[in-house]
Amino acid sequence: MLLKPEIARQIQELLDLEFIRPSTSEMASPIVCVLKGRHGENAVRLCCDYRYINKFTRGDTYSTPDITDVIHRVGEAEPSIYRAGMLGVGTGS
Repeated sequence: MLLKPEIARQIQELLDLEFIRPSTSEMASPIVCVLKGRHGENAVRLCCDYRYINKFTRGDTYSTPDITDVIHRVGEAEPSIYRAGMLGVGTGS
C-alpha cells in the first residue's frame, strides 16, 4: 500500500468536513501513520503525535472533579426544602 496517496486523501476528506484547517503555527504536531488490520493491509489510521506540544502545555490548575465522586456527594447530602416565605421570596422584604 502506498501511504502518500492515502494520507493525502484522508487529509483532504478531513479538510472538506471541516474537522481540520490549514495552519502555519510553529506548534503543529507531526502525523503518525498507523497501519490497521492484522498485517496493516486493511487501512491507514492518521494519529497526531502531541509529545512536542505537551512539552509547552500546563496542566489544569482546577481539574474537573470525578463525576462518580460528585454523584456520591450529591446523593449523601441532606435535602433542604424551604417554603418561599422562609427565604424572603415574594414577601416584599
